Amino acid sequence: MRINVSLKEFQEVIKKSNKLLSNCPKLPVIETLCIETSNQIITAKVTNLLESIIFNIDGAVEESGTTIIPKDIMKFVSKIKGVNRITITDGLIYAGNKEIKFVPEFTIHDYPEINNDFDNLLFATTEKQLSDMLTVKYAAAGADDEDRPSFMSVYLDKDNILATDRYRISKRKHNLNINIDNYILMPINAINNLSSFLSNKDGVVECFISDNQVGFKFGNLFHFFRLHECKTYPNIYNVYPEWKIEMEVSRKEFLNELEFIKNVGKVIKLRTEDGSIFINVTDTNNNSITSKIEGETITNGIERENTLLNSRFLHDALKNYGGDVIPIRFQSESCYSAMELGNDFILPIR
Repeated sequence: MRINVSLKEFQEVIKKSNKLLSNCPKLPVIETLCIETSNQIITAKVTNLLESIIFNIDGAVEESGTTIIPKDIMKFVSKIKGVNRITITDGLIYAGNKEIKFVPEFTIHDYPEINNDFDNLLFATTEKQLSDMLTVKYAAAGADDEDRPSFMSVYLDKDNILATDRYRISKRKHNLNINIDNYILMPINAINNLSSFLSNKDGVVECFISDNQVGFKFGNLFHFFRLHECKTYPNIYNVYPEWKIEMEVSRKEFLNELEFIKNVGKVIKLRTEDGSIFINVTDTNNNSITSKIEGETITNGIERENTLLNSRFLHDALKNYGGDVIPIRFQSESCYSAMELGNDFILPIR
């Protein structure tokens, strides 16, 4: 095999491949990048067995064939500068005045078979819209919740996309024409990678689905991964109460106040009075700070008692909301009331 490709494009392939290889089994054959040519088309593929990417690479095929590039060689290539194009053969990479030799330990027959057989188009949208949808991902459970895999995921049904760690819910209505009977659960690790691959542009994204996989095709790549198979996801829609108190405040002002007090303590007290919000935080030495944020009461609610809330949850909700003025809703005047901040549902600390 002998191909000539753009160094910049190939380095971008390596950068995205490393996202998958950082979370893969310690199997040498997987910690590689597989390159193939067919009918003058160059493809590269990478997998960690749960998640895979197939890249289409622009370039000239001087001699057809395949090669498997080890992870260490990928690291060398990613550091090359001052060269526009490189030539890759089976065991040698030419980059300007450099020759990078490697001994291919594996052949294409050793590389895991990647199942990318997708027949059903689930939806099509733009990279920007999908990127906006995936902002819900921050509310998913973290890596320390491996005993609850269903919450380490992003939920998608025909109307909404959402994520929850059981203490908060981030939900967006997507307005896409999705024809599924129930829902799918997309693993948070794969969603984090997918989100990092998307640009804030209007390029088309096509989403395909099979029995146990979902795939996203855009730009020069096809990114696909296994779905979580948990069938016990809670009915999120039953959680939402009827909101009785609604206010609007400046998102920027609220975020600035939280930035100021977040290092004082993790738990804040929040109360409302005469259309304003008061947030209070107390440190370990019992010193306290109270900030007042002017707002506007939309519905006729009475004053609310102090509610204990996780300051990080409030900060995340504010940071991921798109508008300048953020709506705030309360279930009741009780200090145990649930709260909706923008698109996010937050439970109080009891």
